[in-house]
Amino acid sequence: MEIDLLDISSSFRAAHAIRYSRHDVRDRLRPSILQYDYLSLSALAGDVEQLLAEVPRLVGSDPAIALDIGCGKSPYRGLLASRGFAVTTLDIDDTTSPDHVGRIEDTGLPDASVDLVICTQVLEHSANPGLGLREIHRILRSKGHLIASAPHIWFYHPHPSDNWRFTQEGLTRLVAATGLEPRKMLSQGGSVMALFQIIKWAGAAYLVFIGLKMLLAKRSTTNPADLTSAPKPSMKLFSEGLVTQLSNPKAIVFFSALLPQFLTPDGGVLEQFAILGIVSLGIELCVLLTYGWAAERGGRFILKGRFSVLTDRIGGGFLIGAGLGLVLSRRL
Repeated sequence: MEIDLLDISSSFRAAHAIRYSRHDVRDRLRPSILQYDYLSLSALAGDVEQLLAEVPRLVGSDPAIALDIGCGKSPYRGLLASRGFAVTTLDIDDTTSPDHVGRIEDTGLPDASVDLVICTQVLEHSANPGLGLREIHRILRSKGHLIASAPHIWFYHPHPSDNWRFTQEGLTRLVAATGLEPRKMLSQGGSVMALFQIIKWAGAAYLVFIGLKMLLAKRSTTNPADLTSAPKPSMKLFSEGLVTQLSNPKAIVFFSALLPQFLTPDGGVLEQFAILGIVSLGIELCVLLTYGWAAERGGRFILKGRFSVLTDRIGGGFLIGAGLGLVLSRRL
């Protein structure tokens, strides 16, 4: 696909024109498990709360000032206020009625005028993140703190532009080069979350692929007389089914794309996967028992050509819908 270098973001904006984005405070602090970015936002909210709790309370008659850069609807205002900060906000325009309009590279604020800067998921949108961090160093007071977050792997999202991705080492060097002293870094999922993000897209593509195969498959009418065969022993049927399932990559890809969105970042991954796996096995057992009963009761009717084609078309349509739903569920 060729990208127009004069208007790189146009194709993205056209593709996302029909998607509704709320950017509610609740979506940031307590994201729904159905949100595409549930894992990252859950981790981010917890990390911001943890880091904020480690910022020493300033003793004095005047309240300490916290500046939220790229504030949007300032989802962390309540957390900041609970720590005794007077909150002021800055954004690139007045859409959300911030206290100040400016850019991270040029806030327009006086030197040494704030005690804390919070800057979440903003640096990747900056034209010059190094200059932005130097500007933060300029407006921070001598014992001030910065809480910042930035992505290592994420999809292209121009708001209004999307310029950078950061490694742990690169971000640390960038912060240190501006005169700030890095104190603590928290990983919000690391390689596992990046892998889940990739698997989600691969899983969506795979669901659409097998759905199309079912829609386009051609079946010949089955002669009921051809269905007669000697019954196999139960254990042989069970062992054949077990081997087939264990060697089937479809189940692995499907569950790898589906289960991660139901995980809580603060919990143990293995324990959560075990619980979800047991629940999934219980549900699948009930479904397969139903399939077996239906096959025994109505197998000859189900395998008739016309009915078989119809079930393939319906099943293929559902799979394509599920795959597209994974993609279109992204709220930007």
